[in-house]
Amino acid sequence: SYPWVRYKQEKYKEAVKWMEKAVQSSSPFAVLFEHHGDILFKAGNIKEAVKQWEKALSVSSGSGIDIEKLKSKITTKRYVE
Repeated sequence: SYPWVRYKQEKYKEAVKWMEKAVQSSSPFAVLFEHHGDILFKAGNIKEAVKQWEKALSVSSGSGIDIEKLKSKITTKRYVE
């Protein structure tokens, strides 16, 4: 997705803007919430990042995302690669 491209380019504020549009215009799913959290974390908004990671965890059943990594992000309030 375009927000993730901007994230990889370390253009975090721009990535936040585009990710918020993506979240509003699509059906939310675990990877989207997790990436939104990652972007928010890198943009310096840790509190909102954790909220997004928690949302990702709540809808993660059968999503194929790494649950343990997601739990680590939530408990440590840190981005985990």
